[in-house]
Amino acid sequence: MDAVVCQRCFSALPASLDTEVRCTGCGAHARLTLFPALLKPSERGQSGETLLVDGQSSCYYHPEKAASIPCETCGRFLCSLCDIELGDRHVCPGCLASDESDARSGLDAQRALPDTVALDLSIFPIVIPLFLWATIFTAPMVLFMCVQYWNAETSVVRRSRWRIVLALLIAGSQLVLIITFFFFILIGAFVS
Repeated sequence: MDAVVCQRCFSALPASLDTEVRCTGCGAHARLTLFPALLKPSERGQSGETLLVDGQSSCYYHPEKAASIPCETCGRFLCSLCDIELGDRHVCPGCLASDESDARSGLDAQRALPDTVALDLSIFPIVIPLFLWATIFTAPMVLFMCVQYWNAETSVVRRSRWRIVLALLIAGSQLVLIITFFFFILIGAFVS
């Protein structure tokens, strides 16, 4: 296992599963959340079984290994080393790598990030005026999401917080408009 290092000064940090540490080199605080598998020594992968009988089917990629399952996309026979399980499907490395096949349908092509979801949810009633009434529900949901995910760990790709700030501004102004609207309706009911 490689050492866990400080992101500022690249000094080694003590590796434990879930701790807050202070770097001895620069004094920066760091929160370490390591996967338990990172602390284990790496294991060898499963090797395919060798062919015992001449008439036995062999792996498409390893002719000397016995086939254990066919690829569900192209039908090639695969040894246990080449078999890639995607949910309940079994595909070969070639089908997984090709863009033409539907083998990648089991993989996440895109991940929804909370800041993008909050911004989309705040803009949705504005863009589609038919759903303007939904602002009563979406504005509080957006505010809750923004507060909930403000200090959440960021994704692997660094992103700024402009989406959350913009979603907060839009949802806050929507709530102010809703409260003002109901206030004037309430005053109109008392005046009449």
